[in-house]
Amino acid sequence: MSIQMVAVQSHNCGVLHVYVQGNLEERNGKTIILTCHDIGTNHKTFIRFVNHPSMADVKNKSIFLHVCVPGQEDNAADFIGDFPTLDQIGEDLTCVLDKFDVKSCIVFGEGAGANIICRFAVSPTISRIFFASSFLVMDSYLLMRRKNSIKQVLFFLENSS
Repeated sequence: MSIQMVAVQSHNCGVLHVYVQGNLEERNGKTIILTCHDIGTNHKTFIRFVNHPSMADVKNKSIFLHVCVPGQEDNAADFIGDFPTLDQIGEDLTCVLDKFDVKSCIVFGEGAGANIICRFAVSPTISRIFFASSFLVMDSYLLMRRKNSIKQVLFFLENSS
């Protein structure tokens, strides 16, 4: 599955880098999933997640739009001026959906990305939302709970067609 970077002009954040995983020309019958990463990571986190062998069925039925939060791109320059607020980044996700003419999608956010997605959730374009919360302390119980929640999300995605 190819990955293509598309620059999307937004209202508040300037240019957002969106990494398209899948072929948008083959979107009929496929689910569009928009992802937003956590602080200190970027689009590559979700690309690795989608490329995991357990995601093969979901990957074949979906097209992923991995949004890279401003300043988190590879080799990004230091941000000059006021950094956009989480509300502004959330608002600008509509520009991404407009650019790709997405009428309905699932959104998946982790950590700060989940916070951004939550602010974006009022959009009528959103059909389902998944939040993955990061844990700073990884005791075995919390780690097990997190793995189980990811398995539940994967099960849902595999059976949602």
